[in-house]
Amino acid sequence: MGRIADFGTPFESELIVRLSTQSANAEQPSLALTFDRRIKPRVPLIVLVTLIATVWPGVVLTDSLLRTYWTSYDFRTWMWYLPLTAPFVPLAMRSALKRSRASAEPAADELIARVAEITGGRLES
Repeated sequence: MGRIADFGTPFESELIVRLSTQSANAEQPSLALTFDRRIKPRVPLIVLVTLIATVWPGVVLTDSLLRTYWTSYDFRTWMWYLPLTAPFVPLAMRSALKRSRASAEPAADELIARVAEITGGRLES
């Protein structure tokens, strides 16, 4: 098993390569490489935790700002701030993951073609 890493944006992906033997002909067994693409999980997890952790400090900061500049402001800021911000955390993550997959796919196809070229192999679906 091998790995080709660091392609795709905003989250990096890796291409996992597995070697297997295919014995269609007992006299001349052939080798096959199978490739599996996946996004490295560490950075998306860090981004998700950061997005979640920054929602509540935003409530405090916004409330402080509004009370400083408008002394007549007497609302519970969290009641309107959280519905305007919290639902977009999963949407932002979904969008970033979708963009990462979309950018990693052509790069992975190019890497697979390059491996086939170097090894003198052929591509099969």
